[in-house]
Amino acid sequence: MASVKKRGGNAATQNEGINYLRDITGREGHIFRGVLEEDVAIDAHIELCRHGDEPCGLVVAPQVKSGESYIHAEDKRTFTFHPREADLRYWQSFALPVYLIVSTGPLRGIHLASKSPRAKPCVIIEACL
Repeated sequence: MASVKKRGGNAATQNEGINYLRDITGREGHIFRGVLEEDVAIDAHIELCRHGDEPCGLVVAPQVKSGESYIHAEDKRTFTFHPREADLRYWQSFALPVYLIVSTGPLRGIHLASKSPRAKPCVIIEACL
């Protein structure tokens, strides 16, 4: 029997997290742009909008990690995520503010696990309102 091409075991879980972020971004009136070619360590670009219809030129770069396997030492308010050293260096040197997002699916939510040192979310959001 001929071998059959199979989808990667975690592809559905990865897509679930990215699609969940896409839904939240659209619901909040911002622009989601998925990375279509050679995703190295950034899954999308999100351009923030004022009032849902005025792009303000501020763009952030989310890296989405999907699934329970990324969550360690969890309690009701916090959890630990252990990035690979190469990913951490890449995110810290990236030209845009990088947000690491851990998605545990629609039932548990989406969590901002950490951010690059340059990212100031309150300033970005206020500047865009």
